[in-house]
Amino acid sequence: PTCARGTPQRPILTDYTLFRPVGNKLNVLYKEAGMAGRDDFPLGARAAGAPVWFSRLFPYLLLALALSARVVAVGRYITPDEPTWVYRSIQFREALLGSNWAGTLVAGHPGVITTWLGAVAMSLQMLFSPVAREAYEWLTTMAFLTPDNVEAFRRLALLMDSGRVAVAIVNSLGIVATYLLARRLWGWQVALVAGLFLALDPFLAGLSGLLHVDGLSATFVTISLLALMVGVRSSSNASDRSRSGLWYALAGSMGALAVLSKTPTLLLIPVTGLAMAWPLVGNREISARARAAAFFLHVVVWGVAFAAVILLLFPAA
Repeated sequence: PTCARGTPQRPILTDYTLFRPVGNKLNVLYKEAGMAGRDDFPLGARAAGAPVWFSRLFPYLLLALALSARVVAVGRYITPDEPTWVYRSIQFREALLGSNWAGTLVAGHPGVITTWLGAVAMSLQMLFSPVAREAYEWLTTMAFLTPDNVEAFRRLALLMDSGRVAVAIVNSLGIVATYLLARRLWGWQVALVAGLFLALDPFLAGLSGLLHVDGLSATFVTISLLALMVGVRSSSNASDRSRSGLWYALAGSMGALAVLSKTPTLLLIPVTGLAMAWPLVGNREISARARAAAFFLHVVVWGVAFAAVILLLFPAA
């Protein structure tokens, strides 16, 4: 287009990306002057325009929101499986205290994370509640739990809510971790919507506030897969390649927590292997030999992290 005098009219800049070179030069000047540059902005805020204060505050708001939705069950009702998990937590704790490592395997799931949380929670509860201690000591005298033992179930209910709170805290922290990983992958808008949906979904919130295995396994599987996605993307990016091992280690450790929660999550292993193999065919910027070496290294990192968590938290292993 031309103006009235016939001179060419400069195009109007409608794409903000055209200003990036100017912003980069200003950033260098800021740093030379000792001022904070754009690199100090949190990830997500810089990429998608979120206010800095919002990016820093929202994870804490999300934690409070998720936790409040998950402690609704405390003191309100009892689901059929929870008394059994309280009793298993007692058995797990007694086996730990007696160095009976094989006795810590109290379920075939194996439900180890649930029993860990239940045992730790009831230990803290007994420090402040003589009634809880009396109930615990009474329950340890039983040879086994039968469905018609009303007194046993009454005492198991006294130790249930502390375990529920422990599970709710872990699952709520998992929601925040999911938000942070999603923000790294897709930006803060997608992460915000996903975090709110996960925090407030009635089914997930209800299941994640029970002393049970399903909510915990869902949390750990989600974090493991998202960390794996970040690792795969980082290994394909030259600037982030040096840090990709950390993401694979996180994915492996979360995968181990998922398996210790519920054995069907062993499906993570082949899924993870396929995802790790993607850079072998998808990343042509480096040689095939380098890609194969990186694949082997990432498999080792994931496997070592997985095995370390299993050995650390599974005394019967």
